[in-house]
Amino acid sequence: MKPSELYAITPESETNDISLIKGSWTDHLPELNYVDYFDDSVIEKNNKIKIKILKDLNIDGRRGWRLLTVWFEGKPVMITQNAGRELTDHHQRFVTDENLYKQMISYLREITPFEDEDISDVHDLNENIDNLDTFYGISLN
Repeated sequence: MKPSELYAITPESETNDISLIKGSWTDHLPELNYVDYFDDSVIEKNNKIKIKILKDLNIDGRRGWRLLTVWFEGKPVMITQNAGRELTDHHQRFVTDENLYKQMISYLREITPFEDEDISDVHDLNENIDNLDTFYGISLN
C-alpha cells in the first residue's frame, strides 16, 4: 500500500492530542530528546498538528493495534504504527515529507517548554577555583 492511499482513508476520529505520537509509552519524535511526553499545556497549545486515527484496536485490555496519520498545517507528514503490549511491542514511523516534518519539529520546539536544569558547575569568569589546572595527579605547570 502507498502512503498516499492511507492518507486518503477517512479516519475513525481526529485529535490534536500529540501525546499519541510522543508519550509515556511511545516515541515517534526522537528528535525531541529532551521531552519524555507532552503534558496537557502543550497539547492545548497545539493548533497546527492533527492526528488522524485510522484504527485503534483494544485487543484484550493490555494489547492493542493503532495506525495513525500525522498532519501538519493541513498537509500529511507521517504515518505511525503501534501494536502489542501497551502498544510498545511494535512501533514504526514513516515520514513522507522530510521538509514538512522538520517544520513540525521546529513548531513543537516552540510550544514545548524546555525545563532548565539546575546547573551546579557554573562559575564566574574571574572566580579563583582551587585545582582548576591540577587534576588526576597532573598539573598544567
